[in-house]
Amino acid sequence: FGTGAVGLAAVMGAKLAGATTIVAVDPREDRRALALELGATHAVEAGPQAAQAVIEATGGGAHAAVDTTARADVLGQAVLALRPRGTLAVVGLGGSMMKAAMATARGSPPCARRRRVPS
Repeated sequence: FGTGAVGLAAVMGAKLAGATTIVAVDPREDRRALALELGATHAVEAGPQAAQAVIEATGGGAHAAVDTTARADVLGQAVLALRPRGTLAVVGLGGSMMKAAMATARGSPPCARRRRVPS
């Protein structure tokens, strides 16, 4: 989640590590296009539909995700995009922001990862 310098590094690292499905999420079309050039297999527009798009692209949710945005709304989508027992790496985030992100994610039903994410 986020395709600035750190997010694009995560895309390239995932590719080098052998990941077969790599989803880049960003609001900017030019950054999504660059992520595809650098190894992403899917590019998703950031927003309230992002988690559902990631779930669909990964066939049930991401095993792992990286958030480089430090934005509560994006973190909530990243958490919802994970499959059960998935891992989210959060880059550059302070403690108070993490609480806000978890509160955002908790507002959805626990099974949201397996179903359509409510808008």
